[in-house]
Amino acid sequence: MTPEQLCTALQLPAANGHNNANASVEIGRPWYISALLNVSGWFAGLFLLFFVGILFQPKTPEGFFFSGVFCLAAAFGLFMADRRGDFVAQLALALSVAGQILMVVAMFDAKLGATLSLWAIFLMQAALVFIMPNALHRGLSAFFACVALSIATRFALFGTDNKYGFGWDAFIKAPPPTLSHALLTWAATWLPVAALVWALVRTEAQWMTRGRQALVRPALSGLIVGLAFATMLSHPFELFDMRRQHFEDTGFLALWPILSAILAAAAIAAGFALRSRALMGIAFAGALVHVSHFYYALGTSLLSKSLLMIIMGGVCIAAAIALRRSVVSPEASS
Repeated sequence: MTPEQLCTALQLPAANGHNNANASVEIGRPWYISALLNVSGWFAGLFLLFFVGILFQPKTPEGFFFSGVFCLAAAFGLFMADRRGDFVAQLALALSVAGQILMVVAMFDAKLGATLSLWAIFLMQAALVFIMPNALHRGLSAFFACVALSIATRFALFGTDNKYGFGWDAFIKAPPPTLSHALLTWAATWLPVAALVWALVRTEAQWMTRGRQALVRPALSGLIVGLAFATMLSHPFELFDMRRQHFEDTGFLALWPILSAILAAAAIAAGFALRSRALMGIAFAGALVHVSHFYYALGTSLLSKSLLMIIMGGVCIAAAIALRRSVVSPEASS
């Protein structure tokens, strides 16, 4: 039975609507093929960016802005013209990538300040989730909206534009945050995203019956991947300085990867609720990255790290055994 036949049998409103046609566009394409097309689209977008630079030669913020708008409009037109063709979809994705990069360059070149520019990037990515009629593009936009939100929140709460210079150099010059300030940044960024993912997962039946799966499903997938990986960008940058050998002066900041691993575990649960092995695998990989990051960031001896990892592993095994025993088997229930 095809998805269209299933919708008809269940008498869902989306069965005969326009949204159902959009939702079936990606049916039949494995996730790894979509991932490969995604990577190829980004490389094509970078090459197209050089082509746009040679053709239009923008030198002012206005020039970069209108070039970006032109590329985004062209991408939207191609997505509307042919939503099933792989070549057209990848060409549109390349145009969109080039347009977004040009828009970002225009925002920072206009000297609006890092905080305002990052919030503008977040709003642009959020708008593209609703505008671009393509599942892969919507998922990418939701993910990069999480990335922009995490960095924008850090800039906004630390106020680095005025005190410690402009742009990324402000993170290098700014002193490490306090414990309360750091936890506030993490909570303000990721708790709303986690709450939105939880709400969308809980209301899956409602937005599916209303024919919103073409919009909500890819956006939700992007948010789940954002919980798994984009949390790394909300960490204080001191933890990523590979030239430093000890982290005694960072102290509590080593707990950041643990908090991120908790969100990655929540992303695994969300992927399980959506019955998506791909999302569960991606979130599991994110959890492993965060645990590895914690091992690297913890400012203590190798023996202490090893003992801590053994304890954490034992706790995880005990939790797995407890969960397995809590599941009632069909034989036991009968």
